[in-house]
Amino acid sequence: MRWDDRINRLRAFAEKSGLDGTLGVRGFIPEFTKAIDPNDGAEDYIAIANTADIDLDDEVVVPGGAVLTYINKNRQLFADHVYDLSSVAGSIRYFKAYPSPADHSAWQVRIKLNSTPIGQTARTIIRETGHIGLSIGFMARDYGPPSEAEVKAYSKGGKKPRSIVRAWDWFELSVTALPCNVSCQTGAVVTNEKRLVDLVELVRKGTLDRACAAALGIPVEPERRVFRVHDISTGVTVTKAVAG
Repeated sequence: MRWDDRINRLRAFAEKSGLDGTLGVRGFIPEFTKAIDPNDGAEDYIAIANTADIDLDDEVVVPGGAVLTYINKNRQLFADHVYDLSSVAGSIRYFKAYPSPADHSAWQVRIKLNSTPIGQTARTIIRETGHIGLSIGFMARDYGPPSEAEVKAYSKGGKKPRSIVRAWDWFELSVTALPCNVSCQTGAVVTNEKRLVDLVELVRKGTLDRACAAALGIPVEPERRVFRVHDISTGVTVTKAVAG
């Protein structure tokens, strides 16, 4: 799936939500921790959805600048920025300033994955690889080049930010196999190239549902293509599948 397709869907979803402004998408590949709900025994996941790290576009989306008004209205967890009922992978239990409101350097989320095929495929990806990407959709309200104080505050490992998003409306959260603008300074350090190979192999082996894998952003055909070959010598017609 091309990223401009995802951006167009995100823009349409934002407009339906009554938002207008500069659109942003930021991905992260976090570590996941399982948590059991004491009320219903459901198995949830706790992870970091956004940090103050510099992403691959040399930008920082400041966690403390988030406004949660819109995402709190609809706590659905989508599959790779597709906004229809069949692509709802789960729900968001809570958002939490992490590690504390006083030291707010990240957003922690607790998510529940549905028992639907798309939710179970996301769960399988976590089980098999240890990770699945989280990707936030937001509207930037205050952004621009960093001040000297911001360069000092957010530079890390010899890398300096090019842009700072200081205030933003957080209106959407997706699970996605291959997130955009991944931060590589905290969380799981996994290259998209290796991850892509591993995920496609899981589809090839049948561990992941092909249609759901495609919906989560893995570049495979949603359905295995087949063709029929008639062997003149034997008179037998054979159905063959094309991998992809």
